[in-house]
Amino acid sequence: MLKLFPGKLVESYIARDLVRTFVLCMVSLLTLILISRGIHFRDLFFGLEVSFRDILYLFACLTPAFMLIVLPLSCMLSVFLTFLRMSTDRELIALKAGGVSIYQLMRAPVLFAALCMGLNVLVSLYGISWGMNQFRSTVLEIANERAQVVIQPGVFNQDIFGITLFARKVDPASGEMSQVIFEDRTRDKKNRITVLAPRGTITTDRRTGSLVFMLHDGEIYRADGQQFGILSFREYAIRVDLSTLFKEVDLGEIRPKDMSWQELRTLYTQGTSEALDARNFARVEVELQKRWALPAACIVLC
Repeated sequence: MLKLFPGKLVESYIARDLVRTFVLCMVSLLTLILISRGIHFRDLFFGLEVSFRDILYLFACLTPAFMLIVLPLSCMLSVFLTFLRMSTDRELIALKAGGVSIYQLMRAPVLFAALCMGLNVLVSLYGISWGMNQFRSTVLEIANERAQVVIQPGVFNQDIFGITLFARKVDPASGEMSQVIFEDRTRDKKNRITVLAPRGTITTDRRTGSLVFMLHDGEIYRADGQQFGILSFREYAIRVDLSTLFKEVDLGEIRPKDMSWQELRTLYTQGTSEALDARNFARVEVELQKRWALPAACIVLC
């Protein structure tokens, strides 16, 4: 009777069903997660006037971080639903009657789980850090372009992340400004601080996730009640932390869960030499374990 159901034919049949169900589960779960994140990031998208193409790219950058959880779940659901359907359709009874053992049925799911685990290892060690770095870089570039676009020369611009900025001339290509007047309304509301500088530039700091207005050879005028002070400077950096403007997005210091495997290993080595405090060292240790535990979950759940 075994000849009625050759081993390779049964394995290929189960494998095709597993792959179809796996793709359906993974796409469905990722779609639900990305839709919820899109609602979460609505202030970011509307505040920076992000194009539809950039929104798709930002979602693609976030996908590896979600795949670390979605892959094991999809792997488990695909195996469960495949054999549930085969049991409902009485296919398992037919296979047993044909002489197919349980060990022959296990080959395809075990190989499938091993492939899912290998894919999740790549996502865990390299995909997450790449996606989060691209996400941070893209958001900062859009914020930088947005700031340069809204700055009109010879006009007091008040729509730049809560600050007032005047520049006599502006070069949109390089972000250089001349004869700059700067007033910050987001820091100290009691004391009025006005900065005058003959030139300045707009840049981004990817490490801290902030927009930087760098002013050169100017003066700071500060009025505090009855007192008035003037301070000269050669370079003065005004940082606008985008994380404080868009509460849903954390663009501050890079956290362990956004780092690559090599970066985590480097931090772990620093922690063993007491270069890190106990709290950060514990986070690194947990992240190192998680990077291997979640891929191994593909095998366990299958």
